[in-house]
Amino acid sequence: MKNIKKIIAIILVSVLLFSLTACNNKKKPEKAKDTIAATSDNFEITSSMMEYFANAYYSNWYKQNYYYILLGYISFNPSTPLDEQYTDSSKAQTYYDYFVQGTKTTVETYLKYCEAAKADSTIDFAKLESEAKANTEDMIAQLKEAATQYSDYYYEMFKTKISFSDYIEMNFGKNVTADTLEKAFVIENIATLYYQIVLERTSNSVTSAREDKYFEENLSSFVTAEYLVYTVSSPKTVEFPMAENYIGGAGSVAYREAIEGKTAEQATEIDPSDYEGGAASAAYRRDLAIAENNKKENEESLARDREIVERLASAKTEEEFRSILLAINANPINQTKTASYALTSKLGQALFGGVKAQYGIPYEYNEVVGTSAAKNDVWMWNMLEVNIENYELSIKITEDAIAELVEEIATETDADAKAALEASKKTLEESLEKTKTNLETAKEKLANVETTNEYSYSVYFVTEAAHRDEYKARDVGHILFKVDASKDTDPAVSYKTYEEARAAALYLFEQMREERVDGLITKAKFEEFGKDTHDSNIFYEDVKKGDMIEPFEDWLYSATTVGQTGLVETTYGWHIVYYDGEHERDVWQVTAKEGAIAEDLYAWYESLPTYNIQFKDNVFKDIFNNQSFSPNYTGSNVFIDGNNTENGNFVIILPTNPDNSDHNH
Repeated sequence: MKNIKKIIAIILVSVLLFSLTACNNKKKPEKAKDTIAATSDNFEITSSMMEYFANAYYSNWYKQNYYYILLGYISFNPSTPLDEQYTDSSKAQTYYDYFVQGTKTTVETYLKYCEAAKADSTIDFAKLESEAKANTEDMIAQLKEAATQYSDYYYEMFKTKISFSDYIEMNFGKNVTADTLEKAFVIENIATLYYQIVLERTSNSVTSAREDKYFEENLSSFVTAEYLVYTVSSPKTVEFPMAENYIGGAGSVAYREAIEGKTAEQATEIDPSDYEGGAASAAYRRDLAIAENNKKENEESLARDREIVERLASAKTEEEFRSILLAINANPINQTKTASYALTSKLGQALFGGVKAQYGIPYEYNEVVGTSAAKNDVWMWNMLEVNIENYELSIKITEDAIAELVEEIATETDADAKAALEASKKTLEESLEKTKTNLETAKEKLANVETTNEYSYSVYFVTEAAHRDEYKARDVGHILFKVDASKDTDPAVSYKTYEEARAAALYLFEQMREERVDGLITKAKFEEFGKDTHDSNIFYEDVKKGDMIEPFEDWLYSATTVGQTGLVETTYGWHIVYYDGEHERDVWQVTAKEGAIAEDLYAWYESLPTYNIQFKDNVFKDIFNNQSFSPNYTGSNVFIDGNNTENGNFVIILPTNPDNSDHNH
């Protein structure tokens, strides 16, 4: 679990992001009168506090999505009024509504945690509040230090000082004051501190039986299969011409080519009747010759590829499979699939059909195959035929699912639940129609192979059948000797060449030998050696397979004893690495516990009373001005991702995700 950080991270705002007029000697407009913006049973949020929360939410959303906006993936213009822009193409929601809802969700979360803390008889709320105020004092002190540094920088540039109140206004909103920030920070800190208490309680209550239950209910998050795949396909796309599509006379391609570039008088001398249509037309004969030639190339290629496919299909081991490809200077694609991979495909069935047999856990559609894909299993198929099989299977499964939904809808009494089921049914019905259309297209194509004389074969070699990650995550330290070959390389942080980096790494590595006992070194000594290196001395905890670059990971998972060190070269440079041991539990168990904690914490939050939380919606029009709202605030660096709100000081589980799929990047 992450520790609570005591000091909030303050990011200096760029001079390009705010108006210089805020810093001159012109008389500023008076701040708006502070009113009540939101209340709960025991707490209240003023309009200036709400402005701080809104600015923080807005600016961090903007920072998160800046590059997507820049590239055009998200349609958003900060200079256009928010109520004139929409979050989706259907124009169902304006950005004004979107940011208001996001701010309200965040504030509601803070208030619920504060109220729950005050109502919790097992804790000393006065002590919790006192700690929250102490954290707030640290945060304000850090903010003042940042403001001083920025003022000094600004004075050097423009010979004008920035007051603390100016700095707050530029970063957090025109009506936000130091008093506003203190009150808002206290609310956030109370919520965060209590969240940590609830999180620890929830974590301690998760038993191994609860982990197993989470595993069973979320099988697709755990079970994976690995395989090699090599695909051969037609070098040419072949579409044979249809004679009836070639019009004669003035409509023929040949006639149009004949009169191209001619004057009107010259064109009249060319008789359209001389240009035949159908199979006799020059255009048809030309296109037919091209198609025949492409077909011939495909047939020659297929003969060669069939020999390769047959050899691969006969391979008994992974090494043999790879050696066959090596002989033809080709590489297989190594892939991993999770159990969420569609069981409507032949590959999905073969890889995951036996999950039930292997784990004794019911798994949807498992009965299709019923046996697990054995190691070294190999199969191949023509993709067109397989597509037809997959479409047919998908139609059957979808129709069964719709039938089940119809039964559920008939017995459901809750209006909201019924509406949700109806929506799911509609989605499945739309998917079913698309699949039926695809099936008919594939059948039509297969029935006329002369029209589409092409091929595609894939050979799969299963290297590891359906399994869960039954290994333990590891901890590792490294000292990086970074390589940067660019002309602007800073010698204080990197080396020009791998040779230079290797020499420096070797020198320090040899110095460590003197401190080793039985070939091992203590963590404290390793850290000591890393202190004076010019790049980095970093320890990583809970490293799982796939987290690190391959050479680094290979070394880490081949290490056997704590204190073991080594030299590793990666694309980043050279690393002196230190093995810091492995965790007690398998990765899947850790993941299952984390998932169970998140579920239980969410359930706890949802069970909380409403605490009479109410918002005065009119304050948001003043905050966002119902016009444009420039992203020139860093706020408390709050950002929302999935069901988590997190910043330097705050880690809060949100009840809902205000971000929609168009913006959750």
